[in-house]
Amino acid sequence: VAVKTCMPAWRYREDLNAGKHDRITDRTYTVRFRATVEADEIHNNKSAEMLATEGVVCITTLERLLLGFMYTVRTSGRHLDVLNWTLCAGSRDPGGSVSSVGLSGDGGVSVDDWFPRAAYGSLRTREAVLAD
Repeated sequence: VAVKTCMPAWRYREDLNAGKHDRITDRTYTVRFRATVEADEIHNNKSAEMLATEGVVCITTLERLLLGFMYTVRTSGRHLDVLNWTLCAGSRDPGGSVSSVGLSGDGGVSVDDWFPRAAYGSLRTREAVLAD
């Protein structure tokens, strides 16, 4: 992802595309999320496993990076997830870990990984609504 060329970025592994993603497809699709700076409060303290059990359609790592990039461009440098982290439960890396994206200490973006059972108050997903 070319986000790193536009702002400071750190990621826990080089290839964020490797693994399983709910919506990697060869056709165009539209997805919408709540218009909030922080990830969905209604999903705080829920793990990727809990969200899957509840049937929540969650944001993928690529979608979160693109959403954050668009928000930063449109708001002249502001960031999403200033206080919390978005759990990208729509993606799994090859080892089964789940990515999260948040603001790094240098004012850029950080992508980290979590166990699928990890649940914290500051770790939330963004619920995805797919449009035809």
